[in-house]
This record gives sequence, C-alpha cells and structure tokens, in this order.
Amino acid sequence: MGRQGREAVSRVRKPALVHKPTKQLSEERGIVTMKSRATIWIFALWILFTSGFLHAQDSTTLGEVLVSPTEDSAKNHHAGDKLFGTIVYAKEFEHHDSNLPAVLDQKTGVQIKRFGSGEDVATMSIRGSTSEQVQIYLDGSALNKSANGTVNLAQVPLELVERIEIYRGAAPARFASSSVGGVVNIVTKDAHKKRQTTITQAFSSFDTYNGSFLQAVPLKKVQLVFGYELSHSEGDFTYFDDNGTRFNTNDDKISTRNNNNFFRHSALVKFKKKYHDNLTFSGSNNFFQELRGIPGLANLKSDSATLGTLRNTSNLNLEKNNLFNYPWTVRLQSNFQWNESSFRDLQSDIGLGAQDNEDSTYQYGIKLVSENLLGKNHRFTELLSYSGEHFHPHDRVNPGSSGPTSY
Repeated sequence: MGRQGREAVSRVRKPALVHKPTKQLSEERGIVTMKSRATIWIFALWILFTSGFLHAQDSTTLGEVLVSPTEDSAKNHHAGDKLFGTIVYAKEFEHHDSNLPAVLDQKTGVQIKRFGSGEDVATMSIRGSTSEQVQIYLDGSALNKSANGTVNLAQVPLELVERIEIYRGAAPARFASSSVGGVVNIVTKDAHKKRQTTITQAFSSFDTYNGSFLQAVPLKKVQLVFGYELSHSEGDFTYFDDNGTRFNTNDDKISTRNNNNFFRHSALVKFKKKYHDNLTFSGSNNFFQELRGIPGLANLKSDSATLGTLRNTSNLNLEKNNLFNYPWTVRLQSNFQWNESSFRDLQSDIGLGAQDNEDSTYQYGIKLVSENLLGKNHRFTELLSYSGEHFHPHDRVNPGSSGPTSY
C-alpha cells in the first residue's frame, strides 16, 4: 500500500466511548419508564372519554323486536342429535340423479353392498357390522323384521325423503331398540311455510323411467303432504352367455336378459295439526309395492319367476312441549306396519319343485318418550315402549305344509 493510502487510513478515527456511572444510567431509565407509563395512561383515559361521549350521543331505544322461525328450524330442533351421529338433509341430494344407497355410501363408516343393479337389492353395514346389526327406521317405525333382519334400502324412494339420520353405534334413547352396528332413521318430507309442488321425471336405457310428485300444503293450523313415486324398467340388456358351461365354448353366445323387469310405486300421506302452541297431533302413512321378475343365473334361467313386496307403515304421534311451563317435552307415538313378501316359481326353473309362497308380517308398537333439558348442555330422556310382531307363512302349492304363525 502506498504512502497516501496509509495516510488516509491513519486519518480515520474511532468514536470515543463515553462511560457513565451505573447510578446515572438507572436514573435515566427510570425517567423514560415513567414517561412511557404516563403516556399510556393518558391514551387510555382519552379512549374511555371519547367512547363514552360517542355512546351517549348515539344511544337509541329499541322498540319491540319480533323473532320469527325460519324454514331451517327443523335443523335446530335436531341439533342435539348431531352429537350422536350425522344428519343428511335433502338439500345435499335433491338435485342429483341418485338413490338412497348411493347417498348413504358416501358417508364415513357406511358400507353398501349391492346385488344386481342399483335398483335391485342394496344392504347396509356400519363399521364392519352385518346388515342385520343395523336398525333401519322409517319415520320412527322399524323396518327390520325378526324373520329377516336385512332391509333393502333400494325400496325406499329418495324423492320423498326430508333427511337421513345416521347413528354409528350408540343412538339416542328415543329409539325403542338400538343395535350393535347403529341406527338409520329416514324421515319423509314435511310441509314448510310456503306451498311446495315438485314434479320430477327421468328416462334412461332399457325402457327405464322414474317419476315423482310431491305436494306440500301449509294451512293455518294444519300441514298436509301428498307424495307419489313410480319407477319401472325392462332391463332387457345383452350379455355374454356361456350357458353355464365355463370350459365349453361351443354353446357360448350373446343373449338378451329376459324376465329382468320391475315395477314399483310408493305413496306418502302426512299431516300435522297444532291445537295451540304446545300441543301437536301428527300422523303419516307410507305405502310401497314392488313386483319384479327373477331371471335366474347361468343355466338356471326363468321366464316366469317373480318376487313381490308390499309394505304399509302408519304412525300417529301426540306431542306436548313446555309441559308445566318447563323445558319438558312428552311424546306418545304409535305405529303399525304390514309386510307381505311373495315368491312364485311354478315352473321349477330356479328352486327344487314348484313354489308359490306368501309370507305376511305384522308389526305394532307404542312408546312414551320424555325429554327434559337440564341446563344448557344436558338433555335427559326417558323411554317406555311396547312392541310386537306376528309372522304368518303360507304355501299356496301345499297349504298343509305352511308353518305356524310366530309371535
């Protein structure tokens, strides 16, 4: 480095450090802290003063406030049930071309097993349970039967459903009987504040048709609902037929599925009448009928075998709210259900020998439900119920071989 560079470097001087005594530093810091605290207190008093002044200037007196219930009040009524499971409302599926098994199959812990197409047979299990271990209710009436605990969910029309309650394992005490797998309660349409008329139609391949009509009429003190659903299909698709001989290709051909048609329809009638603010009388009747052909399997084909199902469910309910001016609800519910299942194979195409069987099942029950609100976060439910079931088999081919009636 040259001489000029050394001189330039030598001219740069470091700032001198000024050392103050410790006592002086403490005093200066204390003064700063006191000034900061004083500033904060002055700012806080200024906010309180201005806010009080503005509140005094802008304060107004509200008159009478009227709070009216909305159409979603049913959601609030069943909000406590969400602690037990999942509630699926019609808004989630009413604009989709779907059916009840497809909607349930999308929920956590639910498994749907289908036998045939989507309109044939569909059963449900929850968290690995069997289909017999899941209790299915329709408007509070159990669809499971003692002779066969499985319920075909494809026989419940989705167009007439208001909401679906899914309880995995434990269920609310208001259900007379629970199950290991869980409980599914299907609630049909209700009438809301506005008159509602809904007509749907759908067409698809193999002469398949699905249509529904719903009329909800809310009157001054009575709510009425009428619904009807109709669906049918020929199901005459083509398929590869090996004639039941897997290792013989000489008889393989393309065949048309015969006797694969079905026809089903269902009707709903529902009413609700309020005598005053705390007493409600309601009832419903669900009717379902289906007749379908049984085409058979492999080389056991049939052109005449049929399977028929007939079900009618009736409910009557009397509900009293705010009993003794206390948040106490008491409901008296009664139900009656008639099921008839028939199988006819007079040509012995499927089974051994000619068959023409008709089985009838009668189910009835009554229950008293009491619900008390204990504080804001607790609900105490008491249940007293009685139910019965009669099963009567009938063999039309051999009447003497019909089994006895079971109770």
